[in-house]
Amino acid sequence: MKTNYEIRYAAHPEDAKSYDTTRLRRDFLIEKLFVANEVNMVYSMYDRMIVGGAMPAGEALPLEAIDTFLVNEYESSMLKKLAGKRIANCNILTTFGADGAEYCGQDGEIIRIPAVKVGNAVDTTGAGDTFTGYFLHAVVEGRGERFALREAAQAAAIAVTRPGAAKSIPKLNEIRLG
Repeated sequence: MKTNYEIRYAAHPEDAKSYDTTRLRRDFLIEKLFVANEVNMVYSMYDRMIVGGAMPAGEALPLEAIDTFLVNEYESSMLKKLAGKRIANCNILTTFGADGAEYCGQDGEIIRIPAVKVGNAVDTTGAGDTFTGYFLHAVVEGRGERFALREAAQAAAIAVTRPGAAKSIPKLNEIRLG
């Protein structure tokens, strides 16, 4: 089974109001989400939305066909019970909320990163989605998992200091990594 990733640099919703049908279809329609024997993931930069689809044809989707599982602590424990400590040929990224995240690579590498501490958390809505979006963005751009985890933790920390969900997600230029 083939896995495809796509990054889109979507427009602001206010700008989209003036688009004609052709432009709307080009910028927002995901035509190839479900394709036989493929896993397709699309990440939108503007609204940090992640969409994915898997369509096995004539066969069950084996867990090994998944490149990376992004799960919370409960989902991770269920995966480990079902499939053992590690799933062959698969990475597992587990988020622990205010306790950080852990990346278990298919090669056995384990990277644990603490959450970035913030002075005043206003709203945690969307923090996990922010983390996921920034992690996937950095990995797809080839920056490596360690960098991706640090960037994602920084973005999630900024998000919890702001009210709301989508409005709280920081822009890429707000993330400061050395």
